[in-house]
Amino acid sequence: MLSFSLFEKNKEFIFRFSKFLVIGGSALLVDIALYYVFTRELHISYLLSRVYSLSVAIFWNFYLNRIWTFTARGGSLIAQFWRFLTVIGITSLANLLFMHIGVSVLGFHDIGVILFVSVLLTLVNFTAHSFWSYAIKQA
Repeated sequence: MLSFSLFEKNKEFIFRFSKFLVIGGSALLVDIALYYVFTRELHISYLLSRVYSLSVAIFWNFYLNRIWTFTARGGSLIAQFWRFLTVIGITSLANLLFMHIGVSVLGFHDIGVILFVSVLLTLVNFTAHSFWSYAIKQA
């Protein structure tokens, strides 16, 4: 009974986080597919490929999270986008740093590092986007 009660109290949070994971998962698939093409087919360096693939995933993420996860259609699109870019810029720099350390320093498989870091940064991104990026100022 306690677990059901806990679920009821947090239903909106759980539902929103689940949608965030679906969008994030789809963006991760786009990200990895592009990264794979850039590195394996086009022979672009892994860090530059990461910048390119992350850039596409960032726009994918912003749009879908804005309209579906956070339903933040109100407020300024431009302001939300810049807040989103600030958060994602910081976590993307962390992502690239972890990528360099994981691949070049520790010798881990590049796609494994992408998956690990994505999971690690998911909660940071969700929290920042929930309370800042898509927050609509109340009058």
